Amino acid sequence: NQLPDDFGEDDDIGQHTELLRSYAKSYDMKLHDFGQYINDDTNVEASIEDVLSFFVELRDFATVVEEFYTPYEWTQSERNLLNEFSSSMISWYLEATEDDPGDREYVELGEHDEDGNPTLLVDNDLRQEIEILKQLTFYYVISNPTLRGQQKGQIQVIDELFELLYDEAAPKSVDTSAILEPYRERLNDTDEDDDTARARIVADMISNMTETQAIEMYERMSGARPGSLQDTIMRQ
Repeated sequence: NQLPDDFGEDDDIGQHTELLRSYAKSYDMKLHDFGQYINDDTNVEASIEDVLSFFVELRDFATVVEEFYTPYEWTQSERNLLNEFSSSMISWYLEATEDDPGDREYVELGEHDEDGNPTLLVDNDLRQEIEILKQLTFYYVISNPTLRGQQKGQIQVIDELFELLYDEAAPKSVDTSAILEPYRERLNDTDEDDDTARARIVADMISNMTETQAIEMYERMSGARPGSLQDTIMRQ
């Protein structure tokens, strides 16, 4: 069910509602479900038809290529195409103060408010598009059950790693612990009774790790993977 090449050129895109719905379903994009979510569960002022037509209009971006209409297979070329598309979208909205082909400014300076501060007037269509894209990320990424499960596991790893390192940071254990410099020195310079400062140092150590470093250190400290803790950190 390919859309005709001239689809969307009419001013009244609402007349193509059924074709839009058919298009979304034929590619298994579930855009209609997303549009329903926008309509029912968000404060975005956009109808299902607004959502569907927005995605159809994205076809006009120069970086939208044929591969976008096929199942995603996680290839490097597909990732490169997505990165290029993302960059073009970011540039499009960052440059929204410039005239578009229709000679219409998306963002312009408005009157000063009662406190004398300048205000911005944002085109309603532009605001709607950005809100749709924000909700798209929430709907398909942040609310994705698989991702939520992964995030829950990551939170558990960090929580348990903190407890393990906090025990290692005990005043009488620091010099023989898995705590590395410069955090060991900071702990030695900390009052033995200052549990808050000790916790902050451990938190600083974890926050400066990459995800891989944190997971590998947790695995080694919990016994899930043997090996040198210092080697794990130093080789990253």
